[in-house]
Amino acid sequence: MKKNALIVLLVFSGLVSGVFLFNKKTPEPVESDLILQYADSVAEGILQSFNSGSYSEFSKNFSETMKGSVPESGFMENRNLIRSEIGEYVSKEFWKSGQEGLYYNVYYKADFNNEEEKVSVLIIFEEISGEMKVSGLWFDSPKLRE
Repeated sequence: MKKNALIVLLVFSGLVSGVFLFNKKTPEPVESDLILQYADSVAEGILQSFNSGSYSEFSKNFSETMKGSVPESGFMENRNLIRSEIGEYVSKEFWKSGQEGLYYNVYYKADFNNEEEKVSVLIIFEEISGEMKVSGLWFDSPKLRE
């Protein structure tokens, strides 16, 4: 599988993957304090799962569509690629957030121990039955684009 194809780690449920490319379209700004109440811990769990290899931690806040799109074998394949290219996850910082229709885009800049540049992480949330669920995930960095 080509590395470029793996930059898009997960398929956005019900959307064309190109809709959320960085800097292509500016989402409507949303109040980041409200988003961070749920997004920070979810993002930390997802990123830590790349270190630990825990699929249950990785997928526990996913929508059913996302869970169906990314089985444990797909997670392990992508985890191996991430670790071989940019190393282990170290830390993250909130960058920005926005809304496109029903989807809330939360962007982080993350540090991985084998990547000199910050890794851009985009997590797409949507409200399903009153709960915020992950419906998309994107990683981007110079080494992942090589």
